[in-house]
Amino acid sequence: MKQKVFVAVLALALVVGAGAVAFGTSPGNTITTEGSESFQPNTLIQATFRFSPGIVDVKSGGRLKLVYGNKGRDPHTLSIVNQDQLPTTVGQVFNCKVCNEILNNMDGHKRVLGPDGGLNQFGDSLFLFPGQSTSVKVTAPPGTTLYFLCAIHPWMQGTIYVTK
Repeated sequence: MKQKVFVAVLALALVVGAGAVAFGTSPGNTITTEGSESFQPNTLIQATFRFSPGIVDVKSGGRLKLVYGNKGRDPHTLSIVNQDQLPTTVGQVFNCKVCNEILNNMDGHKRVLGPDGGLNQFGDSLFLFPGQSTSVKVTAPPGTTLYFLCAIHPWMQGTIYVTK
């Protein structure tokens, strides 16, 4: 029993760690969801969902495109959070307080954006469903760093560097 639990925890830790390593940098303006998931009762749960690239440079006033590209049927969010709110352990992934706050604020809406209608502050979020893509204006000023995650799969994390 202990060995099976250890294997499942180790597999999840590897998945979470793989998400952290999968941060390619891109000067482009498109982020695609990638990965898949599998489940075997009493044995394994594994998800390799990630944002690709994990780090992008976007001009202030430019548009960021989000594309659903992974296998599976789970929706995703791209939600702006503070850097210290990004989960860094398996325990934080499974008890992501900021994720619950974001999902409660979305309350079924596909977009929750600030008064300027763009990405620039904590809580700005987009919902993405299978087969869809969407785009949003990045309204944060040049020099800003925006950290984001998927509030449904909080190991999916990334960074937007806002440029001139």
